Amino acid sequence: MAVCYDLRFPYLYRDLAQAGAIFFQFHQLSLYRPAGRIGKLCYVLAPAQYGRHPGGRKTYGRSVIINPWGELLADDGEQPGIVMTNVEPAKAIKARCKMPSLHHDRPYSMCVK
Repeated sequence: MAVCYDLRFPYLYRDLAQAGAIFFQFHQLSLYRPAGRIGKLCYVLAPAQYGRHPGGRKTYGRSVIINPWGELLADDGEQPGIVMTNVEPAKAIKARCKMPSLHHDRPYSMCVK
C-alpha cells in the first residue's frame, strides 16, 4: 500500500509496474495523468472526496479514471457523483509492449566532483 506522498518517489511505482501492477490509485489532481503515463503505462483510478469535514476541512471532488496513455476516460467534475467506465487490463499490457521503458532500466549514479 502506498500513500500520495509516495508518488514523489517514482521508483516505487516503477517497481510495482515492473512486477505487473496495472492499476494505481491517487488523490492529487495534478498528478493523475503523469502518474499513469510517464514510464508506467497503467490505469489511474482517482476517487476524490467531496464535502465539508471535521475541523473545517473542505474537499472538492473530481474523481477520474485515466487510461495507460494518459487519456481521461471518466470525470465527475466537481459535483458529488460516481464515475464508471469499462477498463481493459490488456490495453495496459499492449501499451507497455509499444513503449518498453519498464524493461530499459539500468543502474546509474551521479558523480559530483
